[in-house]
Amino acid sequence: PELVDLAMVRSSNLAADQLCRNHSRGYQGCIRAMNQLAQHIGAHSTVLTDATGLSPGNRSTAKDIARIVLEARNYPAIVAASNKHHVWHNRQAHLNTNPLASRYNTVVGKTGWTLRAGGCIAVLVDGRIYVLLGSNNTQTRVRELQELLARYNRPTIES
Repeated sequence: PELVDLAMVRSSNLAADQLCRNHSRGYQGCIRAMNQLAQHIGAHSTVLTDATGLSPGNRSTAKDIARIVLEARNYPAIVAASNKHHVWHNRQAHLNTNPLASRYNTVVGKTGWTLRAGGCIAVLVDGRIYVLLGSNNTQTRVRELQELLARYNRPTIES
């Protein structure tokens, strides 16, 4: 649970990498399993080549990310981590990279940033999926998500 918490709450690439290294089929088996699950849930444009999302070989679409968010709601550890304000690791509090998680009825959410994709955030809030890609940075993605939530936050699907 600690690695899941760090990967989800702190967006720790080291924790995500370690989760795959600890997979029962090893690191490459973990990558294969993630790709198989993506295909199974209909995220056909998604290709994962590493656990962190930082590899230039990784690719996805907003539609695929929405499918992944819907799938993630079926994993209690991911849902629990998505809603934590912070986690403790090595006697240090690490704040959630999604500061809105504790302010809304967030079911699941994940943040990210790469030079190519910009600031990204994907959340399931009150039955609606929000996928924001290409924000200028990690600060603007939060402000942009707040604007979307203020405008569209009405329940639409069961969460």
